[in-house]
Amino acid sequence: MGLVATLREGPPLPMVPAGSVMVAPGVWLSEDADGGSVFVWGMAVSVWDGADVVGRRLAAVQLVRTRAAGQGEVAAGFGVGGVTLWRWLRAWQADGVGGLAPQAKGPRGPSKLTEAKVAEICCGWAPPSTRGRCCRRCC
Repeated sequence: MGLVATLREGPPLPMVPAGSVMVAPGVWLSEDADGGSVFVWGMAVSVWDGADVVGRRLAAVQLVRTRAAGQGEVAAGFGVGGVTLWRWLRAWQADGVGGLAPQAKGPRGPSKLTEAKVAEICCGWAPPSTRGRCCRRCC
């Protein structure tokens, strides 16, 4: 006869690193400058490096999408606002993991300044000794 395994009743023992923060029942977050990890019932389900912004955002999105924790709980656990988490969810739904990459701040299109206006601004701020040589757009 083979061995038969039986499960004990009740939730599994919480096996998470010291200093972890409970996000929801059975869901724990451990994070420091070197990175972080998410544990669900003692099992590591997400791990990211300290510089891995996309991995961290993906971990938060996955907790909400799998219903391991509520949106408010995840936002509080990850230290972000509810709107921020909502934006991550929408970005992930629209573009997948690539949508979670930080977007560049600033203008999204070409400059609306004409070449003449750029030259006027450039030369107008140049010291008198360099006027006419401050940029290639001048005189």
